[in-house]
Amino acid sequence: MLDDRDLQSASQSFLDYALLSHKGWVRSNNEDCILAKVFSANDSNTVGFAVVLCDGVGGHQSGEVAARIGAETVIAHIGEYLQTSDPVRLLKDAVISANSAILKAYADNPEQEGMAATCLAILLIEHHLYLASLGDSRAYLLREGTLHQLNHDHTWLEDSLGAEIGPRKGITRSHPLAHVLSRYLGSTQVPEVDLRIRAIAKPVLNETQNQGMPLIAGDRLLICSDGLTDMLNDHEIVENMVCDSARKNAQKLVLSALEKGGHDNVSVIVVHQSK
Repeated sequence: MLDDRDLQSASQSFLDYALLSHKGWVRSNNEDCILAKVFSANDSNTVGFAVVLCDGVGGHQSGEVAARIGAETVIAHIGEYLQTSDPVRLLKDAVISANSAILKAYADNPEQEGMAATCLAILLIEHHLYLASLGDSRAYLLREGTLHQLNHDHTWLEDSLGAEIGPRKGITRSHPLAHVLSRYLGSTQVPEVDLRIRAIAKPVLNETQNQGMPLIAGDRLLICSDGLTDMLNDHEIVENMVCDSARKNAQKLVLSALEKGGHDNVSVIVVHQSK
């Protein structure tokens, strides 16, 4: 059974969204943190909507602490500095601030040294999408029945495939090193925040040019931790996003992941663009 206390939803004039997180059937605690908030821009009357998902890195100390600090810092930074003139820089700075906050936390509490988390932050301003990411949490766009992954994974697997090592060695997501992160919050170096957005139509040479991607009526966004994508393939994700209610779709996605094993924490944020 899903606990409704884990489900948050709200409706704005331009979107409907829901957040849902479950610790799964194997982990003793939930190391995911998901937040969403509507803001008024500091330089105009424009409404901005921000969502962030941080997934505490398994095997590190206090992953749930890193995820909470990361998500809360990103949201707080956006709320304090939201300007419509440079949302990409805002997101980048928010993620870097989150990394600094985690470093400070374990400097003050040495027992937490080594804690880390993924970070995926999305900002919507007047139906335009901006994105920043570190790690293997994912953002998807469901448009006219087709699912598109918007961000890139930062894992040993994806780095190997990019170098054309994977296909020759038959590397898959079941490989023991597949989920080792190459970018994450908690790095002692300033993180290289990924500002690329995959093209869903005509490819571009520099994917950072896709920032500000316009959303159209009927678009649906899914932001999720790997606890979902390790359980469900693209077809199954689409099957669980057919309801008109963001809340129902969030429930269906998490329940499906749990039914298939729920080996990890499962967190989703579903956003519907109004028609």
